[in-house]
Amino acid sequence: MAQLVIAHVALLVRDYNEAVEFFTEKLRFEVLEDTAMGSDKRWVLVAPPGASGASILLASAATEEQLRLVGNQTAGRRPFLAALRVFLFPQIPTRFMPTSS
Repeated sequence: MAQLVIAHVALLVRDYNEAVEFFTEKLRFEVLEDTAMGSDKRWVLVAPPGASGASILLASAATEEQLRLVGNQTAGRRPFLAALRVFLFPQIPTRFMPTSS
């Protein structure tokens, strides 16, 4: 039986290059793919280094309504929740990791 997985999560951006710069320079993500699709469209995938899960598909806003939603696509909610697995406790979810006092 085939396994269903989430491959990509689309994120509206104002400008491809600006978004790629943010993800690669500020978050240290990698560009997995950047392919021209014609009519100023590109297929741009970014993900954290070594990620094996879903990647982010950067989708350029094409209408005025989409441009207004850039930066607020989730109505103020956090669009991404990242988890960091620590070598010593890989089986424990991050929220239960001990913290130093």
